[in-house]
Amino acid sequence: MYDYPYFKVISEQSSAPPEIPYGIQMIGAQLEWLETKGAGIKVAIIDTGAPTHPDVKVVKALDFSGSGNSVDKKGHGSHVAGTIAANGKIKGVAPEVELYCLKVSKDQGSGIEPQSIANALNWCADNGMDVVNLSLGGPYNESVIEQAAKRCHEKGIVLVAAAGNWGMEFGVLYPARYSTTIATAAVDLDKKHPDWSAVGKELDVAAAGVQVWSTWLNDTYALLDGTSMATPHITGAVALIQAKAKIRYGRKLTPDQIKMLLQMYSEDVGQRGPDDLFGFGVFSFGRIGGSDRIKKEIKMRIGSKLFEVDGQQKEMDVVPFLKDGRTFVPVRFVSEGVGGNVNWDKETQEIDIKI
Repeated sequence: MYDYPYFKVISEQSSAPPEIPYGIQMIGAQLEWLETKGAGIKVAIIDTGAPTHPDVKVVKALDFSGSGNSVDKKGHGSHVAGTIAANGKIKGVAPEVELYCLKVSKDQGSGIEPQSIANALNWCADNGMDVVNLSLGGPYNESVIEQAAKRCHEKGIVLVAAAGNWGMEFGVLYPARYSTTIATAAVDLDKKHPDWSAVGKELDVAAAGVQVWSTWLNDTYALLDGTSMATPHITGAVALIQAKAKIRYGRKLTPDQIKMLLQMYSEDVGQRGPDDLFGFGVFSFGRIGGSDRIKKEIKMRIGSKLFEVDGQQKEMDVVPFLKDGRTFVPVRFVSEGVGGNVNWDKETQEIDIKI
């Protein structure tokens, strides 16, 4: 039995978050939008079903789960779809792709039958999909999925799969472990490895998977963690690459060419060369606005230990205070909030900050 790697819902809101979430900026999608936003590329999402969110347009939705409907009632598929193709109050990586949503899990309970995933993959092979997003997986190989993935690969379909959220416990999950897929790990805003992102030599690339805003149930937006959130960033990037290849060369690239391109142009953020945390690194079309950092918002209140970093509540062990009209703010927590490494020697009271 397969499932969606454990993902964390941090918050949910009815108002729209930033129009272009940081993960879209990190991938550098805007740099490609003047030439293409993915028009003419067919992207399939094998997940919890089709979103009904106004920011996401779905060309076709199918049920392979036996639920009797193709609608997403869990939210996972809606979030994935928004990161790939939202084109409303927020934007996805490739907002003009043709989106197909294939539901493989029932509305109630957990777990996904391997045959449902295989059936959905075979449908993709038979219906001319260009890219498939697989934000799901399991620790054991299932031959029916392996054969269906191989068939898609032979048909020229690029498969992008989540590495998994169990850190070193199970390693990279299937189907991400297959050579026919692009195994995607997660990084945070500072391109650092979260301890839950799967570790293994099978990793190909990494993308934003920590505190990712996207579309959710009931026309809302949600902030989530998970390699499931990183994967659609890469799926969207592949769609832009294929759209660009069709414009410039009149043909698409093969899945192996796409994988090599992604690996070659990923920023090597770990050990030199491919490693077990990031694969070949964090893929991006380029840096936005001349900077490789995304700004963070920190909110503090005088006299309160509670503060927020990009809307996420944290707590410090001292409080900001006023004295003689001057504001005193604990520099350690501000530095950590913007992604700095802070070493505090309590005996000498020396603070070493690296940002």
